[in-house]
Amino acid sequence: MANDLDFSLPDEAEKALRKKNSKAGGSGNLFSFLTLAGVLLLIVRGFFSGGISSTGSGPSSVDAETGGVNTDLALKLERRGLQIAAAHVWEEELSDASKPPQERANLLFKVGRLYQEGGDSEKAVEYYYRAEMEGKDELSDDVKFEIDRRVQECFETLGMFAALEEELTARTHIGGDEEAATAKENEVLAEIGRRKITRRDLKRSMEQMVDLQLQSMGGSIDPAQRMAYKEQLMGQVDEPQMKAQILNEVINKELLYRLAKELRIDEKPEMTDLMQETMRQILSGKALEAELDRRIQLTDADFETYYKANQERYRQPAMVELSVLLNQTQDDVNRVREVLAGGEKFEDAASRFSVDETTRDNGGRLPAPLSRDQIKSTFGLEDDAIDSLFTAEAGEVLPGDFQTAKGIYLFRVESNQPERMQSYGEMKGQVEQELLSRKQQETVQKILEELRERERVVVHMARLAPQEQASEDTMPPDPDPHSGSAPDGDPGKASKDPDSKPKDNEGS
Repeated sequence: MANDLDFSLPDEAEKALRKKNSKAGGSGNLFSFLTLAGVLLLIVRGFFSGGISSTGSGPSSVDAETGGVNTDLALKLERRGLQIAAAHVWEEELSDASKPPQERANLLFKVGRLYQEGGDSEKAVEYYYRAEMEGKDELSDDVKFEIDRRVQECFETLGMFAALEEELTARTHIGGDEEAATAKENEVLAEIGRRKITRRDLKRSMEQMVDLQLQSMGGSIDPAQRMAYKEQLMGQVDEPQMKAQILNEVINKELLYRLAKELRIDEKPEMTDLMQETMRQILSGKALEAELDRRIQLTDADFETYYKANQERYRQPAMVELSVLLNQTQDDVNRVREVLAGGEKFEDAASRFSVDETTRDNGGRLPAPLSRDQIKSTFGLEDDAIDSLFTAEAGEVLPGDFQTAKGIYLFRVESNQPERMQSYGEMKGQVEQELLSRKQQETVQKILEELRERERVVVHMARLAPQEQASEDTMPPDPDPHSGSAPDGDPGKASKDPDSKPKDNEGS
């Protein structure tokens, strides 16, 4: 994208984001990340009939327990991922004529949602319509919003684009209650056939993109900091050029999604396998992220203690700041020295005569100070030449000509910085990243060990050997009592050993 978002955080959120960098993978180009995440979520939505979880996908009021003798059974079926069976049980609750109208309307929506998540989009539409008709004056705006969105998702999943367009014609815009929306929110920004994308739709897409980025930060910042960061990012994506780019992304994804449905790509067996594996990866990643957030709670005192225990890691070596002038021949070097002797400034001579394109336009100035090791790796100088750079005075042009693989260098020393211990304040960001990364690695290992023990994981390492070698072995070796492995034919042996602890590098 042409305009990357500004990722400077509000002061109060800066620390928290640094803590999360190693887990979130850094800031990078937000829009590239969000576009990829948006496409993934679009595919998941289209190929899994509108949802991945039986909870948390709609307003909380919809999921309230409605009571009745079958409530426990229905909730248990939902927790086991048996949405269709749960929907049938909840349907029995609808036969209770004594239910208040609002509770009945919410229950109708719940049944529709379960059918949709169970893959029966046609049945889901029936219950969404029933909820709308019976709960016209009872449903909250949030539930009406969800019904509007989910009905359209069902028609998309069914590939019934004509019905979808009729639905959109009847509803003034995606996700809206016409009476509650303002004229500005209803303003149409783009049309795909008879489908209209309004200003409110664009705002929702922008907010979803920002929320995806905030989700990558997990629970490392408190709600106030999260809100400040969200407000900052929303301000950035609200720029006209950014909005135009996001709108085009929304249109492009919709067109490609429709093409995929026309080509019936979602019906190919390999796509089902791919999406199931993708879903497993998403859920496993989210589970690990949630556990890390729950278990790792670091304070400023923890970071300062880590800094003091590892102070030598933050000792900065002696550094020298240089300007350079590169020539290819000794004649060119001699001419430059004559010019310098005549009073021309080094930076002006570098701009005129240096063949080093990376520094010439900046008067030969290198972008950052260099340590001894960095000078050796950059220029290939011998130790005595490097010594001369570190002993020169500031502003001194060294008399020697330094022959390198790139040519002959002239050096001017801008400043010398002696070795020093960097303070905690200077290194705080790096300290936080290092400690958080270390804690995450330790915690991930502990989580996997606990899960392996709980799920009684057994790895038959002998079966991984080539067949020829395995057939030659008359007696497999006894397994390491701490490996979680067992001899062939005795899968329960390792798990029966109370001291057995599975290894991390087996079966992950």
